[in-house]
Amino acid sequence: MSRVVKCHVRCGLAHPQSKVRIGAIQQRILKKTLVAMHEATEGRRLTMTKSGYLSLSPADTRRGDTIAILFDCDAPVLLRPIGKHYEFVGTCYVHEIMQGEAMNERRSNDSQTCTFEIR
Repeated sequence: MSRVVKCHVRCGLAHPQSKVRIGAIQQRILKKTLVAMHEATEGRRLTMTKSGYLSLSPADTRRGDTIAILFDCDAPVLLRPIGKHYEFVGTCYVHEIMQGEAMNERRSNDSQTCTFEIR
């Protein structure tokens, strides 16, 4: 069960006991921002990869799942190993690799390219 706490906001930080008042325009902006954040994170879970990357992944993410950067794919994907193939679980947001950083790192580290059989 989720709990909603009403609070006032100042400088983007929320505190339930804050007495700071914000104007109507700031309230509308805050409401739109909170709605967008809720929509973007609903059905997601915050995880950390073995390499230390922070990820917003599908809610049913499990230990042993693989986050992969697939060529021509707009976002990293979560793959679940099942026997000799993989199952597509969903897309992820992975901090610090969303703007092509992973591909740049791959070029500089001589990383290998893997082949995934996805069913």
